[in-house]
Amino acid sequence: MQRKSFTLLVILIFSLWTISCEKNTTTPTTTISSTSTSSSSTTIPTSTGSIEIFFSPRGGCTDEVIKEINNAMNYIDVAMYSFTSDPIAQALVNAKERGVKIRVLLDKQQAGSSSSKAEFLANNGILVSLDTHSGYMHNKIAIIDGAVVITGSFNWTESAEERNQENMVVISDPWVVQVYKERFDYLWNYNSGGIITPFTN
Repeated sequence: MQRKSFTLLVILIFSLWTISCEKNTTTPTTTISSTSTSSSSTTIPTSTGSIEIFFSPRGGCTDEVIKEINNAMNYIDVAMYSFTSDPIAQALVNAKERGVKIRVLLDKQQAGSSSSKAEFLANNGILVSLDTHSGYMHNKIAIIDGAVVITGSFNWTESAEERNQENMVVISDPWVVQVYKERFDYLWNYNSGGIITPFTN
């Protein structure tokens, strides 16, 4: 009876040890503090690409957008609810000057504000269209070279960078990028009559 009990005890200990080893070999997960103000991002690999996650205020969103724009070689498509950021607008103009094709779709109400970059972009030769839907054009999307999509709650504004609680993801996954590309093309074609010509002073 004692030998049988001892054998069962050995089996139980071995089983617990095996389970512990299995737990220790699983892929670790990343936990992000909701109070973090670090400018570092978190990258999550996927089976076909990666997702990089940013938070604001002062979480590096604007710098990342500019970096991706500076890396563009062929085209940039933007659908942005509110666009007032000087450095991002200038990065788009710089990309246009080096031959990158750019289309920018803006919410018509937001584009009418004095701080909107609609006029600046159009005057620098960038195609700018105003959404003609009855509701808000509330997307915050940038698609670059069919390889990267930037989205999230982050508007391209100083307040989003410096004061607001926002999130932004940079997705490098061809399947996801294609879905966003198709949606942007639909919105652009729908609003083809909303393209604005360069403003005159």
